[in-house]
Amino acid sequence: MHKMPRGKDMFWSHATQSDDGKLICEFCSEQYAGGITRFKYHLAGLQGNDAAPCSNVPENVKQRAIIACGVISDRPMKKGRMQSGSESHSSVGSPSSGSNFFCGTLSEGGTGQGQQQTIPGMMKKVEKDFVDKLLLKGIVMNNLPFNLLQSVDFKNFVAAATNFGPRYILPSSETTRTKLLDEARKDALVYVDEMKKTWTKSGCTIMSDIWKDTIRSKFYINLLVSSPTGTVFWKASQVEKGPKSAEFIVDFLSPTIEEIGANNVVQIVTDNGSNYRKAKRILEGKYPNIFTTSCAAHCIDLMLEDIDSLEDVKNIMCKARQAVKFLYNKQHALDIMRTYTKGKELRRPGVTRFASQFICLDSILKQEEGLKFMVASNDWRHVENTEKNDAKELTRLIQNEDFWRKGKEIIRFVEPLVRVLKMVDGEGATMGYLYEALDRAKEAIKSACNNMRE
Repeated sequence: MHKMPRGKDMFWSHATQSDDGKLICEFCSEQYAGGITRFKYHLAGLQGNDAAPCSNVPENVKQRAIIACGVISDRPMKKGRMQSGSESHSSVGSPSSGSNFFCGTLSEGGTGQGQQQTIPGMMKKVEKDFVDKLLLKGIVMNNLPFNLLQSVDFKNFVAAATNFGPRYILPSSETTRTKLLDEARKDALVYVDEMKKTWTKSGCTIMSDIWKDTIRSKFYINLLVSSPTGTVFWKASQVEKGPKSAEFIVDFLSPTIEEIGANNVVQIVTDNGSNYRKAKRILEGKYPNIFTTSCAAHCIDLMLEDIDSLEDVKNIMCKARQAVKFLYNKQHALDIMRTYTKGKELRRPGVTRFASQFICLDSILKQEEGLKFMVASNDWRHVENTEKNDAKELTRLIQNEDFWRKGKEIIRFVEPLVRVLKMVDGEGATMGYLYEALDRAKEAIKSACNNMRE
């Protein structure tokens, strides 16, 4: 038996060789047939390569071995993943061949004392970077939206899986779409049944509107039931394009009122369309105890629509929309804009809410300095040479001080209403809060008008 000579790999120093050629660990005296890769798995405490974890390896040697395994192993593991055989449960997965774009590689550093002191921090960073890249790969390769990472439900799943530990195994797709989905449906029905019981005490609000599925070009009328306990989707029905009669709306709402119990319904909330207004009058006659209310969000949106119809406002808003449309339709112009706004995006107006038009204008005003520098730059000259009239029109707009002055006046005027709209769009906006918010909005608008006159 003799000490292994020091080669290129530092881990040879922790092994001796027996007379029959096996490696003997200097920490636990276990013997292994094979090369240095298997021996490093033994020191790292990782299952794989048929190497049992070392029970006596010092922590600093173990951490180095884990890092080294993450570097050297470039083939799929025999058991799909590695688990720590010791109590620390530290593990680093090994990327499969062909996944370097997502996983990358790690360069093994020197062995000086200064570096040894940073190994625990390096270990955590290596592990997190590797997991982050696997997450990215899962999102990209399955065409999932990046805002999945903002989902509370997804975050709860990750936290629960982490708490469960390394033995958690994902259910199969078959189990998910059958057993788990059926269980989720049963849970939802139980949740709704429990919520129904509260309606006899607190009462509830029925909410309904008609909306368009812009992708499929289909129209739906939906119905939700809200109470202090929460809001549940009750039902929806596809309808033909075109205005719906008041009688149609009454026939859609009445069965739900009867099912819930008219005595349990406090109010019905709908938008301000003439058909809904007529339907509410019919329902008030049929159910005298039920109040009918217009949707606060829809009322405020109609106010903003009226403001947008004013000639001076319409002119500024139209120019703002055209500016955003040009920048986001021309990739070269968009790249330059992002450079001068330091990565800040402009808000593109939506189709269904007039508030989004004003939010679009506000986002332009917040980037005034960057946009002015942009149109004065040599980079922008290239855009003007390529796009000519449209780019030069945008240059004139951004250099026009009248646009910025009027835009700021408009935002000062509508901002109080937009704040109220955001409040009523969320949960918990009770009537008292709404009245107070509207009173404050009136005072703020009055003050803005006085300042404009001055």
